[in-house]
Amino acid sequence: MLIKVKGNAEDITTADNVSLSRYVRVFAAAAQTVTVTTADADLSSTGTFKMPAGGVEIVEKQPADTIASTGTLSCTPVAIRT
Repeated sequence: MLIKVKGNAEDITTADNVSLSRYVRVFAAAAQTVTVTTADADLSSTGTFKMPAGGVEIVEKQPADTIASTGTLSCTPVAIRT
């Protein structure tokens, strides 16, 4: 998988749409395992997952959906190509 960076990394903990990106590279910058939550535009939770410190994932979401966490995440808007 290749990614194209579409913007700057943002450190987030509270709900953020990460530049309205559909795909987000998420890096767990916190020193402990964090719970990552995605929510729709109405802030209704659409799901959660645990991410260990230093973990990296690509999250797919709708542009207005948000990402939040129990610890600091570094989130970068990206495009993907498989």
